[in-house]
Amino acid sequence: MKNQLSKILPAFVALGILSFAALSLWQSRQTKDKVIMAQPQKLLLTEIWQVKSVDSPTQFTIKKGWFNTREIRVCGVAVSEQNSQAAINDLNKLITESEGEVGIVFLAKDGNQWITEVYANLGKLP
Repeated sequence: MKNQLSKILPAFVALGILSFAALSLWQSRQTKDKVIMAQPQKLLLTEIWQVKSVDSPTQFTIKKGWFNTREIRVCGVAVSEQNSQAAINDLNKLITESEGEVGIVFLAKDGNQWITEVYANLGKLP
């Protein structure tokens, strides 16, 4: 019995170490952002992000810090090909007026996509 235990014990120890390493690696790749669910009586946190680029009439990239970037796509807006440059110009103008910053409220995460609200001109409107 002791002989069998001495053969099996190193395998269990190795399995435990591999399991711990795999769990640590998986956990380190998880997002560090907090999901804020919208509830009527609770105040939602608005984060200030920098606009990195305007990628299309309905999409732009935001960043916070050195490594945290996200693509924002405007839902429910269709821009025709002939109006795309005018839409990009309008979006750039709005971002310029907002000094390159937008307020983001992260409401929920659906798979790899975030559901957010985006605000420009924070503190500049009545």
